[in-house]
Amino acid sequence: MDTKYTVKKLLEKHEYQFRVCAINKVGVGEHADVPGKILLEEKLEAPDLDLDADMRKMINIRAASTLRLFVPVRGRPAPEVKWGKADGEIKETAQIDNTGNYASLVIENVDRFDSGKYTLTAENASGVKSVFISVRVLDSPSPPTNFVVKEITKNSVTLTWEPPHLDGGSKIKHYIVEKRESTRKVYSPITTCNKMSWKNAAGAVSKPSESTGSITAKDEVVPPKSETDPMYNQTIVINAGETFNLEASVEGKPIPTAQWFKGNLEVENSARAEIRNTDFKALLVVKDAIRVDGGQYTLVLTNVAGSKTIPFSVKVLDRPGPSEGPLTISNVTEEKCSLINVSSTLSCTKLYIKDANKDDSGKYTVTATSSIGTATEEITVIILDKPGPPTGPVKIEEVSSNYVTLSWEPPEYTGGCPINNYIVEKRDTTTTAWQIVSATIARTTIKVTKLKTGVEYQFRVSAENRYGKSSAIVSPAVIAQYPFSEPVAPGTPVISSVTKDSMVVEWKPPTNNGGSPILGYHLERKEKNNTRFRTTELEEGIEYEFRVYAENVAGLSPASKLSESTVARDPCDSPGTPEPIEITRNHVTLQWTKPQYDGGSAITGYVIERRKHPDTRWMKASFTNIIDTQFTLTGLTEDCVYEFRVIARNGAGILSQPSQSTGEITAKDEIEAPAATMDSKFKDMTIPIINLLFTTYSV
Repeated sequence: MDTKYTVKKLLEKHEYQFRVCAINKVGVGEHADVPGKILLEEKLEAPDLDLDADMRKMINIRAASTLRLFVPVRGRPAPEVKWGKADGEIKETAQIDNTGNYASLVIENVDRFDSGKYTLTAENASGVKSVFISVRVLDSPSPPTNFVVKEITKNSVTLTWEPPHLDGGSKIKHYIVEKRESTRKVYSPITTCNKMSWKNAAGAVSKPSESTGSITAKDEVVPPKSETDPMYNQTIVINAGETFNLEASVEGKPIPTAQWFKGNLEVENSARAEIRNTDFKALLVVKDAIRVDGGQYTLVLTNVAGSKTIPFSVKVLDRPGPSEGPLTISNVTEEKCSLINVSSTLSCTKLYIKDANKDDSGKYTVTATSSIGTATEEITVIILDKPGPPTGPVKIEEVSSNYVTLSWEPPEYTGGCPINNYIVEKRDTTTTAWQIVSATIARTTIKVTKLKTGVEYQFRVSAENRYGKSSAIVSPAVIAQYPFSEPVAPGTPVISSVTKDSMVVEWKPPTNNGGSPILGYHLERKEKNNTRFRTTELEEGIEYEFRVYAENVAGLSPASKLSESTVARDPCDSPGTPEPIEITRNHVTLQWTKPQYDGGSAITGYVIERRKHPDTRWMKASFTNIIDTQFTLTGLTEDCVYEFRVIARNGAGILSQPSQSTGEITAKDEIEAPAATMDSKFKDMTIPIINLLFTTYSV
């Protein structure tokens, strides 16, 4: 006869009391009351979205295929479910089906625009749960852009282009360049020419770019041409110590060579006279001008088609020459003898140092001697030059996913004048090309932004003053990434409670969170003899194993170790509290009652555990399968205090929770003093001869 009944048609938020009576053929028995009042209200359960293990990774799908996303949904009351896309809208043709138990999204004929992160949010009165699913559609890339012809000669053409706007969901593998003669219609692949497409890592080839049109392979010849500012039509007048520039545009094909002359002598590039010619401009910069820098300058442009001459006139206003008087110079080292020339007359002396450099800076002593005495003067010389390199190393102060902060020290040698600025450059270590980050920074630190996550970079820094740029110091390679990593695996899951359709799984957090707080965990399960983790409901009698992942901003941790396999069955109740029925100094006999509920399978035995004070650990006390509900434990230590408890095992191998403890039991023989009893009628009777009967007991 069933001892379970479901009462229906009750009112929510109302309180009820219940009692039950048993009936047999004799009549109705006494009722049993359920203690307290019961308030009827809906059991709330926070939303939960059960993602399959494959959906936690990047989902790759080819273009024109059908994308199907199916996610089981749990929660009470039934959650409201919404689909979204992190970087755009979900296309209108998408089929969305949301119920209280699952949510599905189906997109047919996917293309590259369907790539991205899809979000699924479930919300009810108990809370909100969101997950994201990353989808990448493998498609052919779009055509390259800005395809132009940069230069044409009689046997070559230089082409340039920019990468496609869309890479088709896969990294660019290489470009395909094609050409055709203007009299033909078919393109053929070449190493360099004028039609170009590209292929990505998925093997898909983009549409070709637009054709350049017809090009005739020949060298174009144009005689040199030049234009100057009208200010150069007159003599340029400056003061000594100032800087003057001579500049002219350069035109012609092939590109003319440019030479600067002062009088009949060609100007050589130096720290004070810098020649900064490019393909389209000729520039001569003379710094700290002196009197001899004045005169006639000529720019000569030359190519195979001819030459062109552009004249310039410069006048430098300087101080008068040195005063008269016989002078001599001393304290010149032998190492400088080959570079030093001294000329003296009765009125002056001159010291010439050829190819002066920073080592020639310092104080020079000039001594003049005559018959009436000696005069000595010190002359301080500062060599103006480009600075030395910044003092290294380049320090990596901070690294993140899209920026790096650098610092360095100023140069030890400044070139005799203040440092104007520093030039910072970067390069992807997979290339040899350097890109300027900043050419105007005045401080010795910089935050380099707009870096690509996961890419390895190198940086170099050079100093610049009014006389030029120093050599550079190079930083060590650094990867733009978060300053933290994925967490380590969590502890091994432990099943702390089991029923036929549910299990309570517990685990310890990771010992290292990777430097970022744990955002949550992902729990997976599988049947013991299966190799695939699934998210289906538990089935009674099936043995399951669990593993768990931890997640922070950097991503998922490795999976934990597998839990011990556990069968989905209802547990049996605990046995009754064991009671000692006999205690001696070396053994104790315990007796207990069977569990009220056996978990659907007959009880097959019991396990006894003991705890010996002052130890707090429970240890197994019986090493055989105990079938009866009474057992004698031997091997106790006299006068020691023990506690005992009993665990039941049913036919499915499920262990119950331990019973209540016996309480403290001291292992010792029970001692009882002798006692005698006497009938009360003999207590007040006087008899000459007394025959009394005593009954004695001893234990």
